[in-house]
Amino acid sequence: MTTVNYKNNNVAIAGVSIDENIFHEEKVGYMLVDRENEIDELYRMISECGYDKENDKFLMVQDQDFLKSIDDEFVFSNIGTNEFIAQSINTKHFNTICVDILRANGTPEDEIKDLVSFEKERGVFRVTFMGKDLLMDFNPSIISSTEFDHYSDTLTQSIMDGDDSGEISFDGFTYWWKEEEVCKTIDTIYEVTQHEIHGERLCSFGMFTDRDVAFNEAVKGFERLYTDFEVSLIENGDNQWLYHGLNRSNGVDVEFMFCITEVTLNVFEEL
Repeated sequence: MTTVNYKNNNVAIAGVSIDENIFHEEKVGYMLVDRENEIDELYRMISECGYDKENDKFLMVQDQDFLKSIDDEFVFSNIGTNEFIAQSINTKHFNTICVDILRANGTPEDEIKDLVSFEKERGVFRVTFMGKDLLMDFNPSIISSTEFDHYSDTLTQSIMDGDDSGEISFDGFTYWWKEEEVCKTIDTIYEVTQHEIHGERLCSFGMFTDRDVAFNEAVKGFERLYTDFEVSLIENGDNQWLYHGLNRSNGVDVEFMFCITEVTLNVFEEL
């Protein structure tokens, strides 16, 4: 992330002090402003708006809402419009403005490249690598061949080591990758239901793909529901349990039955 702030009352980009005349002479279309000061200034301007300035007031309220919604200390303000560019919202545009300012300041191009780093296009991209389908949060097609060699070597080693996920770091940014999971068809689920002691169904507590997990989660769930109860659990057949709980503090009894029912799916290839 490119550091932009004020240094000795001058704008500083990555530690480089910027000639204030660049802004006074409008050599670039933006000025760096303190976000909180700008919010206060908008409060003042809104309060001074007359009835004939309702449209301007509406736009200023929108700007104020935007500035309140972010945490950036400084933002770029467009000289000709009411546009604000925040690094946390639009990093690429923010960094492009930084480059324009550095160029107007006379900073050499090779230094600018080192001072302002552009994060690669992020998202979720599907890539086939070493016969594996991978998901990455950057677009590998837009990086240079040198960078490709870097992440290629890292990926190759990780996959050879048996990893199914990991991180790749270059240009000062860290990106994730993981092996794409193949969707599995579920043929059977196990539904946990609660019943009155004589069998009347009360509710469903959830569905699971594993019977043991269903049982364990049911028991833990009832423990959370009926805290401070002394519990006895009696198996009543293959898929039914009688639950009796005695409240230690007031002696109140709780009795019910819960069942785990096996449900077969994809009978008609519906999933």
